[in-house]
Amino acid sequence: MKALIPSLILLAPMGAFAADDAGVGLGFEVGTSYFLPSQAPGNKGMGNFFGIDLNVGALTVGYYFENLNIKLKDNNDNGPLASQIDVAANINEIRLIKPIIKEVAIGLGIGTADVKGKVTVNGTSLAVGPAFDTLAPVADIFARITPISGGDKVKAAVNVTLGYRFIAINSTVVNGAGAATDFADAIDNLNGFRVGLSVGIAF
Repeated sequence: MKALIPSLILLAPMGAFAADDAGVGLGFEVGTSYFLPSQAPGNKGMGNFFGIDLNVGALTVGYYFENLNIKLKDNNDNGPLASQIDVAANINEIRLIKPIIKEVAIGLGIGTADVKGKVTVNGTSLAVGPAFDTLAPVADIFARITPISGGDKVKAAVNVTLGYRFIAINSTVVNGAGAATDFADAIDNLNGFRVGLSVGIAF
């Protein structure tokens, strides 16, 4: 399975303050994301996340955690069994977000991804051998649109985020159960597109 996976870049931390807001504020955000593969059409995934943001004038600095789950089809399975890799990634990032025009901002996230993969055959997880567990660097670039926002002392916002994620890994899922499943795939990246929806509040 060469160069697979999605990842549509996550929702940015909220940054509920508009570009012309001054002062310092604290924000919280929760959301969900949908993932499309950049090099493996047909695979997809879903994620959920939580963010804590510090708004300093028009700049937002935030910590972001996401749990991402993706199912990858086995492109190298020559037998009758329906195999796939279930991928779970816990992503931790520091993010910077900067408004460029009203209701639109751009952002950059840098951090690490704890990525685990497990082979399933006909819906049953294999207990021996076929798995990987790796820690990889991750980078997100994104644009965030805020179609709904409001409030005075407590501000609320709905954000839509579009972007691309880079996760460079070099893992091999080894067939630990003998030749029965014919499964040995190299995964050299988890790059891909992301779209997300989030809600948040800022003080």
